[in-house]
Amino acid sequence: MEPPQHAVYSSLDELIAQSNTHALTHGYKLVVVRSKTNAAGMKTWVQLACDRHGTKRNTHNLTTETRKKNRRSRRCECPMYCVASKQGQGLWELTVRHGEHNHPPYEATPKKKKSDQPARHSSELINLPLLQTPSHCIADFCLVPIGTGSASVSAEIAEVQRILKRSGLHYEMSSAGTVVEGTWDDVMKIIGQAHSYLHGSGVVRIQTDIRVGSRIDKKQTPQDKINAVNAHLNHEAPQQQPQNQQHQPHEPPHPPPPPPPSSHHSHQQQQPQHDVMAPPEISHEPPRAMRQSLPTNMDSVIAPDLQHVMGPPPPHMQMPPFHPHPMGPPMNPPRLPSTSLPSYSNVNGLQHKG
Repeated sequence: MEPPQHAVYSSLDELIAQSNTHALTHGYKLVVVRSKTNAAGMKTWVQLACDRHGTKRNTHNLTTETRKKNRRSRRCECPMYCVASKQGQGLWELTVRHGEHNHPPYEATPKKKKSDQPARHSSELINLPLLQTPSHCIADFCLVPIGTGSASVSAEIAEVQRILKRSGLHYEMSSAGTVVEGTWDDVMKIIGQAHSYLHGSGVVRIQTDIRVGSRIDKKQTPQDKINAVNAHLNHEAPQQQPQNQQHQPHEPPHPPPPPPPSSHHSHQQQQPQHDVMAPPEISHEPPRAMRQSLPTNMDSVIAPDLQHVMGPPPPHMQMPPFHPHPMGPPMNPPRLPSTSLPSYSNVNGLQHKG
């Protein structure tokens, strides 16, 4: 394998690019091993070596017992290397120090892209003529004839049921469709035959919605699915009954009815019971704050010119006068002198005591 030629380049990037182009054509690759910089941080010396120089590093000090993965390495202590040094006017000079390799050349193979690799389930890897359909399936289809001229399609659905009956397949009709059980080919064939028969009867367009389910772990009928759901419902029903029975003992018992009154215990029943709180007495007098704001004579509330229109109030609406005294009415309040206006309290000879 021929090393790169001694030459001078205008920049370090150009030197590395030209050297690697030459190396790849001869079966190896150059990499930067180490470099030196000046006080300003600019590179002045770079060492290039074969990518298979040195040995595999053991940075974690692992042994054959503690190493979990045996990673491979391409390094084989190749001695080939060259040096690039910076000259005046920004030029770089390449000098080969050791041009021999200890390994054969290799051909650089480009990595394959994911798009170039065949997919796992690609059609090229599957032999479609030998691929079979499921041996058992359950299809729930809803066939809707369109353009029959009537909102009712019961006559067309009845024809479909006759076709299913003649096919020998197990089927069940519901209000929203029909469930058919059988092999995949038989189920799809009978649905297609229903389409063809209705088209021959004059139906121009048919729209069918199909839901198909298949499983390979066991054979299950539509009734088995319903029984599995009912088993869960029947299992939950007994658990709810003990819960209701547990709350019944916690309910407080009803108090026993009071004993009937007797003649010799009548004097004891007249006494108030201390364990039962008697309802508070309802006072017909307004609160103290309201009594201070109300007038002393309710007759002055009604205008004198309206008294002849309204007339005297009925007896059940007559109210005694209120007293604005903060401590309530006195024991023997003085009677107010009568005024010139007629008083409702003296109508029909009725008077109220204070």
